[in-house]
Amino acid sequence: MRLGAGFQLVRANVQLKRDIRFPRQDGGVDVGGSAWGVGANVGVQVEAVKQYLSFGVTYRSAVGLDFEGDAHFNNVPRGLAGTIHDQAVTTQFTMPDQLALGVATHPIKKLVIDFDAVWFGWSKVREINIKFQDAASASLNSRRRRTGATGSTSTSAPRAS
Repeated sequence: MRLGAGFQLVRANVQLKRDIRFPRQDGGVDVGGSAWGVGANVGVQVEAVKQYLSFGVTYRSAVGLDFEGDAHFNNVPRGLAGTIHDQAVTTQFTMPDQLALGVATHPIKKLVIDFDAVWFGWSKVREINIKFQDAASASLNSRRRRTGATGSTSTSAPRAS
């Protein structure tokens, strides 16, 4: 049996773009930020039949990220420029935990056949709420929807709304 454990130091960057429909023109906002987070992982591998069949399981913890960044608005009508303007933004996001199970067989010396299944806890992500420094701009968060994704070898992150 093999055991392993470790920690994760995660650097994350995010850039979100969204169109904004003003009454007489279209504008947009570009939001970008970065964060650091810390998590842990643990794994075990058991050789059920020596040199022929092994099983493994790994767990990677969720990682909390406190993003800080900036919002840049473009093509804002003059009448709204005092309310909707470039400013600092923050948001909190948790990268979901992961559980992986695997089985491997070695039918001949130079061949390994394996199967892995990975569960990602995306269902825990309900929304991404961006907080604008100027509370008057917070109305841009009014449309929320539940999104999520799962995958086995890759995932797509939920989209901000």
